[in-house]
Amino acid sequence: MLDRVTESIAVPEPDPDHWMDQAKDIIRSMRDVMVAKPGIAAVAVAQIPLGPEALRVSEGLIAVLRAGGLSTKSSASRSTCCPSTPWQSRKRWCARRRATSRPTMR
Repeated sequence: MLDRVTESIAVPEPDPDHWMDQAKDIIRSMRDVMVAKPGIAAVAVAQIPLGPEALRVSEGLIAVLRAGGLSTKSSASRSTCCPSTPWQSRKRWCARRRATSRPTMR
C-alpha cells in the first residue's frame, strides 16, 4: 500500500548546483502524499518502508544530498530523520517510549 502511494513522488536526477531545492521538493512531495492519504503516515511509521518505490525515494534523496556534498553517513541519516518527514515522528516516538518504559528483569 505504501509503495503504491509513493509512486507519485518525483525524484530528480541529482544536480550539485540545485541540490537543496531538489531535497526540499522531494521532502515536500513526501509530506503532500502523507497529507493526501490519511492513515498512510501510520503505515510508514509502523514499519520501515522497504518496498521498491519507498527505496527509490529514499535512495533518490540520498543521491541528492550526496550531490550537495554531504557524506554518505550524513545523507543516509538525513534521508530518514529529516524533521520534515514522517519518519521523524517515529524517531521521537521511539525515544519517548524508551524514556518512559520500565526496565525489564532478565
